[in-house]
Amino acid sequence: MPNFTRLKTGGTVNFQDCTGLNGPAPEFTALTSCRIITFQGCTGLTGTPTFPVFANLISGVIDFRGCTGLTEAPTFPELQNATGGYSNNYIDFTGCTKMVGQAPVFPKLTTMNGNWGFSIDFSGLTGLTGAPSFSALTNLNGTINFQGCTGLNGIAVFSALQTIGGTINFSGCTSLAGITLENCTVSAGTWNGINLTNTGITTVNLSGSALSGTLDMTKLTNLTTLILTGCTGTSTCKLHASRQELVEIINQPTDVTITY
Repeated sequence: MPNFTRLKTGGTVNFQDCTGLNGPAPEFTALTSCRIITFQGCTGLTGTPTFPVFANLISGVIDFRGCTGLTEAPTFPELQNATGGYSNNYIDFTGCTKMVGQAPVFPKLTTMNGNWGFSIDFSGLTGLTGAPSFSALTNLNGTINFQGCTGLNGIAVFSALQTIGGTINFSGCTSLAGITLENCTVSAGTWNGINLTNTGITTVNLSGSALSGTLDMTKLTNLTTLILTGCTGTSTCKLHASRQELVEIINQPTDVTITY
């Protein structure tokens, strides 16, 4: 495996389908920005790639699809901007079937944007636990995909989201416990951009958010708690008929209506 520990900025790092690469995944300990990093199909890599200071992915790609030897989810503690150009731009770890443990968190990511959108994809990784966090994300033009991650059992966090020009997909995450959209702008369009079909969600936290339109929560057949503390705006939360008298509504504002 080449040594990338001194690489600070880069254009393209391409080892796609180098099946002879064996051992620990690459460590990008000094890398702050890069356009393309791809180790797609490198089945001999183990552990997880590291990106401790990586801050900007501009018109770029991080691709570890099909790296079946990776055993831990990566973290991106300093990533702030993920923006695309006129091509497919993404972070993709699909097919890393041995990956287990805490789902990835993106604590400083504020923007996912681009002419063709930008995607982050960990779908189908059933060994991931906890829940992903995008606590600083304000603008999403693209896709966040954790579809079929049946091991997720925590609360997914979005604490700053203002616009969704794409989708957040948790469909099939049958053990996912909840979703937090605190201090966000949650319109009917924003809510409809979040796919929560066939999830285990029991708690939805909308505290401090500006609500508008009808938020259709009828797919949340396990819902037990809806938190509306400090919400503003006029809105209707439509719950599944089976949840009538079973859901605790916490601090319901006068301008928010609950229907079944």
